[in-house]
Amino acid sequence: MTYFRDSTDPAYREYCAKIVGLQKRFSQQDRDRIVREFLSEGLNAKEVASHYGLSGAQVLYQWVGHYIEETQIMRKTKDFTDEEFKAMTPQEQFQELKRLKKALELEKIRSEAYNHMIDLAEQQFNIPIRKKSGTKQ
Repeated sequence: MTYFRDSTDPAYREYCAKIVGLQKRFSQQDRDRIVREFLSEGLNAKEVASHYGLSGAQVLYQWVGHYIEETQIMRKTKDFTDEEFKAMTPQEQFQELKRLKKALELEKIRSEAYNHMIDLAEQQFNIPIRKKSGTKQ
């Protein structure tokens, strides 16, 4: 283990620069792919983080959180009636369809994230969270 006098120590600054240089940078498409893999395959967050060279599982959870936030933003946009949609130019219609496809993809990711969180909670705390079908209320 290397010890440093304080944060002004030149060796400390060199060490930090080395660590930052080793960290990978991921494009948004790569982050999407990694989050989808994590959620769809039900993998352990620490395993996924180490496999892709992330600094920790918290980074992966932050990425999932960003996608959920994006989903909330996509929901707040205006819904168009059929008449309003037909009155748009082809370019505006194309942009609206593109936005809706992105919203659908983000909603699927959000749904997978919630299912994954429920699965983890049921495993870790050994409690049934999902309702059983056919039960009396």
